[in-house]
Amino acid sequence: MTHINVITFQHGLICNNHLFTGNNENEVVKQAESKFKEYILQLKNDGDINTALENGYFNYNGNEVIITWPQVTEVKSTEKDFNDAYIQSIIPITNLDTLKNYASRDGGFDFYMTLMGGTKSCKHISYDKDEGIFYVLNEIDSSEEKLTEEQIMDDAYTNIGKGIRKKFLYILSNDAVI
Repeated sequence: MTHINVITFQHGLICNNHLFTGNNENEVVKQAESKFKEYILQLKNDGDINTALENGYFNYNGNEVIITWPQVTEVKSTEKDFNDAYIQSIIPITNLDTLKNYASRDGGFDFYMTLMGGTKSCKHISYDKDEGIFYVLNEIDSSEEKLTEEQIMDDAYTNIGKGIRKKFLYILSNDAVI
């Protein structure tokens, strides 16, 4: 089964998250790309759709549209069971404001990163708005970091900024319910 998300943000907050699933990967891609193009055209009639599709990302005046890469999962139960129980859609973190929005929630938030070789790393990140400080627990090795906004984006301190820039830092949509 293939699943793809098309997600819209307005100034770092999620507006829409459309999940496209099916057994025919080409059909799922076609449907998701159609929705992605529709959102871009709503934002800007002359948007560069081909470049946006290639990048999986479009931004116009703080309004963002993202399409995730197709995820193929082997399903051993029924399609309904899969859709009801096993899909956890990913929501990429594409900028510092989005990271702050989730990390500043009470108790912080679990963020995930796909590392080289496909390994998944979990980081529990909280953000203190008053201090402008991020508190990071790297669950892979239980190390802790206290980082400023500048440091969290600096590769010399952590890989979180790179994860944001390359769009491989994400949350699971099941966790994102407000």
